[in-house]
Amino acid sequence: MSPLPTDVATLCTVVFLLGLKHGFDADHLAAIDGWTEHQSLLLGAVVVAVLVIGYLVARWLARGQDQDPPPCASSVKSPA
Repeated sequence: MSPLPTDVATLCTVVFLLGLKHGFDADHLAAIDGWTEHQSLLLGAVVVAVLVIGYLVARWLARGQDQDPPPCASSVKSPA
């Protein structure tokens, strides 16, 4: 086996690539697959809850804005 590179950028690249290779090992992929299966249901519930809360807050904020808006500045005539 050849010696490791001595400059920092090359060494960081080698370490990153070896870590990436290690991350694709079967035991890591199986652990991630099992974890994400349970987490996806929770994540979906959180997304739906955030959407419902956002919708309710938007309706609550828009309650008082059903009245006619004030006239635009361009439609107000200046005194002659």
